[in-house]
Amino acid sequence: MKNKFIRLASKLTTAAMVVSMFASIHPAGAALATNRYVLMDRHQLSVSGGQTVGFTIQEAITGDDTTTPTLRITWASGFGDAGDLTAADVVFNDDGSPMTEGADCSGANNIVPRFVGATDYIEIDFCTGGDVVSGSLMTLVIDNAPGIANPSSAGSYQVDLTCVDVCAVTGFMDIGIADSDQVTVSAAVSSTMSFDVETNDAAPCTIGDPNGANAIALGTLTSASVTTSTEHICINLDSNADNGVVVQVKDATGGGLVSTSPVYTIDSGTATLVAGTEGYGLCIVDAVETSGTFTEVAPYAAGNCTAHEVGELTATFADMINSGGNPVDGAGYTSIDAQLKAAVAVGTPASASYTDTLTFRATSTY
Repeated sequence: MKNKFIRLASKLTTAAMVVSMFASIHPAGAALATNRYVLMDRHQLSVSGGQTVGFTIQEAITGDDTTTPTLRITWASGFGDAGDLTAADVVFNDDGSPMTEGADCSGANNIVPRFVGATDYIEIDFCTGGDVVSGSLMTLVIDNAPGIANPSSAGSYQVDLTCVDVCAVTGFMDIGIADSDQVTVSAAVSSTMSFDVETNDAAPCTIGDPNGANAIALGTLTSASVTTSTEHICINLDSNADNGVVVQVKDATGGGLVSTSPVYTIDSGTATLVAGTEGYGLCIVDAVETSGTFTEVAPYAAGNCTAHEVGELTATFADMINSGGNPVDGAGYTSIDAQLKAAVAVGTPASASYTDTLTFRATSTY
C-alpha cells in the first residue's frame, strides 16, 4: 500500500509540473494568438534593422472610459532596447489599417504606444474607440532606422506577447540570429569596342559584309551639277565605354581634292554646294543604333545631304559623331552612313588625278 501511494504521489507531482510549465507559457485566462511571426529586415548578429511583429488575436481587445487594455511586446535579452524607440519609429496596424496613435487617449486616438528607455519592451494602450475584434491580424511595424539591434551572439531568441492589464492575449515567436545573413555578389563586364570603315555601292551600308574596296570614285566632275558619291562610307561602331565614344575624320591633303598635274586644289569647306561653284565636303546620310544614341556633330549632321550641305574636311581630326557620353550599340554597318560631294566651276583645271585620302578614328572614354 505504501509503494502504491508513493507511485501515485510521484505521478501527481509530474502532472503538476507539466501544468505549471504550460501555465508559464500560456497564462490562465489568456487567449493564445495565432499566425504569430516576426519579419526581420536583418538576421545578422549585432546589426540593427526594422521588424514586423504579427499575430492574430483570439479574443477581442476593448477599451472604455474606465479600463485601458495594455499589450506588451518583449524582446529577449541580448536585443537592443526597444524602449529607446519613439512613436515616430513604429506603426501599429489592425488588419492592415494603421491605428491612430497619440500621446494619450484623448480625441480620436485609438492607441497610445508607450516606451520606457533602457527596457526590452514596447507597450500599447488601447483607448476607447480602439477596439480590436477577435480574429484581427495585428502588426507592429518598426522602421529600419533606427530599428532594434540584434544580439551579438548567433542563436534562437524569443519575442513574447503578454497583456499587462485587462486583455487576454499571449504568445511567443522565435527569431534566428545568424553569423551572416548576406551574400556578396561581384561581377565584371569587359570593355568592348567594334570599329570598322568600309565602302559600299551595291546596297549602301545595309549588308553585314560590305563589298566595297575602301575607295570612292567621284567620276568626272562637271560644272553642270553637284556630284554625289555613288559609294557610301559605311562605319560599324559600338562601344560599352561608360563615357561614350566619338568618331572623328580628317583628310590627307589639308582640305580638298588635290591635283598634282596641274597643281590645283578644289578646296573643301562647310557650304551648300551648287553647280558651277567649286566645293567639296562630307555629310552624314544616317546613323542607326540598336541601343544608346548617336549624336551627329555639325557641320556633318544628317539631313543635309539631300540639299548638298557638306562639312569641311581638314588636316586635323574633327568630330563627326558621338554617343552622347554613354555606351552605344550601333546597327552593324548602318551605324554611320556618309557620302562625299563635290562641285566644280567652268574654270576648274582639267586633270585626271584629283585625289584625297580620309582617315577616320574612334575614341572610347572609360
